[in-house]
Amino acid sequence: MKALLFVSLLLIAPAEPAENAPAPKNAAFERMKSLEGTWTGKAYWDEGGQKGQGDTAIVYKVTAGGNTVLETISPGTPHEMMTMYYVDGADVVLTHYCMAGNQPRMKLTSQDGDVFTFEYAGGTNVTTGGMHMHGLKLSFLGPDHIKGTWSSMAAGKSAGDAVFDLQRKK
Repeated sequence: MKALLFVSLLLIAPAEPAENAPAPKNAAFERMKSLEGTWTGKAYWDEGGQKGQGDTAIVYKVTAGGNTVLETISPGTPHEMMTMYYVDGADVVLTHYCMAGNQPRMKLTSQDGDVFTFEYAGGTNVTTGGMHMHGLKLSFLGPDHIKGTWSSMAAGKSAGDAVFDLQRKK
């Protein structure tokens, strides 16, 4: 009986392991993958009445067999956050793991040349009155220069922006 079960499982097993599946071909996602590396520069913010600026770093890593881009904002600091970019069907989407304790999801809604606009598409641990990231405008200003503007919402109203102006570290 055990032998029959084992043979049955072998017959229904996939012919090729999942880790050999090709990465999705999506031009916008391929552009996101080109960010791989370390980026440094300035961050500016005006969120919830808090204004400031400072030096920052973001590290991009292509992972999961080429199917995900992991963005680590302020690595190794108390403000470290992560964002995962990936393809879902025909869409490029992201999930942002925020230091606010929520995980907003966004979808690429427009690509105007070198400017990608992601808009809020739900999330987990997002409360009605709490603050969450609500949008991202990512501008490719050159092969080694990007600018990301994260917009936030609180209680249904704009709560300001955080802007990252970064150069690729060589």
